[in-house]
Amino acid sequence: MAEIIALGLFDQIETKIVQVLKDFSNKQAAIDPLVGFDVSQGRSRPIGKLAKPLVNVWISDLNPEDPGSKTYEQESATYNVDLIAKGTEQVGETPIASDEIAYVRLKYLAQQTKHALYKLVNADFGFPAGTIARKGWPRFSLFQTDSKMPEEQIIGGRWTFDVEYAWQPEDQAFVALAELSIEDSLKELWKTLYTYT
Repeated sequence: MAEIIALGLFDQIETKIVQVLKDFSNKQAAIDPLVGFDVSQGRSRPIGKLAKPLVNVWISDLNPEDPGSKTYEQESATYNVDLIAKGTEQVGETPIASDEIAYVRLKYLAQQTKHALYKLVNADFGFPAGTIARKGWPRFSLFQTDSKMPEEQIIGGRWTFDVEYAWQPEDQAFVALAELSIEDSLKELWKTLYTYT
């Protein structure tokens, strides 16, 4: 018998995070197109040309928080929000290198995404109260090359935070005994255990 398995809660939370960031980017772009950004989910391809800064959301870790209970499950998921910004050469009276422009944009992108994810209205990402037990404050780190320096023109950073949540496992569905059909040849073997009508 085929079973339909629902999406995991960690997956649903990730999708909500992506939607929160997309909605916020659209609101920002409506104010000023230069501060909008693109949002992707689970992207692993190399970064090519960037029309706008890119934000990529993905999960790196799932851990049980209360493995002793069979009727109540709680786990934590580690979410990563990667930020990629690209600079362009600025010429004029005081030329600014492209890597400096990229760094300034990355810092603002970090502030934008943190604001979107931690606004009070997004405390539970739209889930019913009590579903998300705890959302930790994010940690930020800058991407570095082997030389421990950011790439020229393209620069990236990452927000990492943990979300703990809980749910009740679904009851298992069994065939009712009244619906069982036992062959006559087996009834003799099982008559000491069951009474058949």
